[in-house]
Amino acid sequence: MVTHKNLILLAKAEYPYIVGYHKRGRVVSDALLASYADVQAYTKLKDNLSYLEVPASEVDDEESQENARYILCYNPVKAVQDKAFRNAALEEAEKALTELQQRLAQPKRGRKPDPKRTMVKVAEILTKKGMQTFFEIDFDGQMLSFRQAETALVKEALRDGKFVVKTNTDLSAAEVVLSYKTLMNIERAFREIQNFLEVGPLYHWNEKRVRGHIFICVLAYLLEQELQVLYRSQGKMRRNSGTSSTYPR
Repeated sequence: MVTHKNLILLAKAEYPYIVGYHKRGRVVSDALLASYADVQAYTKLKDNLSYLEVPASEVDDEESQENARYILCYNPVKAVQDKAFRNAALEEAEKALTELQQRLAQPKRGRKPDPKRTMVKVAEILTKKGMQTFFEIDFDGQMLSFRQAETALVKEALRDGKFVVKTNTDLSAAEVVLSYKTLMNIERAFREIQNFLEVGPLYHWNEKRVRGHIFICVLAYLLEQELQVLYRSQGKMRRNSGTSSTYPR
């Protein structure tokens, strides 16, 4: 969804946008996370969330658009979770590689290891938890050796608990971050539509049906939000009047 082409289309249509950059695979996010690693410079927002707006002039983004702004976000709770997940995945991958290493060192019936099959197995182990970048592998046709890629791990640690938000709106940095976080509510609503109402997954092959499907999903989300607003307003009125806030089913 977050592609240069789509952002250009949004800008041409004069739509404001707020998008999140994936932490990996984008030069702009890598550069920003490395340059602004000191979380003490971030402004505390709420719920363990801090942010820092970076001047666009300091961002080397080949996909930049006019009036684009970049905001770094940090959550220390998520940082702990990211580190724990990575360490567990590293341990699991290293254990599997060690077992493979031992099997290759003691082949059955004196058979020589198949290099192609061995490397396929190594790839399976590393891709299972997304560890391809974090191990350096050597295989000479008989013996397998491996080690953790320290440089890649240090770089990855800079990303713990962080993400990048890009926008062309006039909202304050705090408003941008809070607006982006509402994406969680939208995703939850779509999950409810797909799971509870059992309208998905659906596969469409022409533009008219795709638009119709999205329209129904957004309409359902709007209805849900309206009901929540009505529910909260009724609850507030009951509390102010001193009556019970229990609703009949």
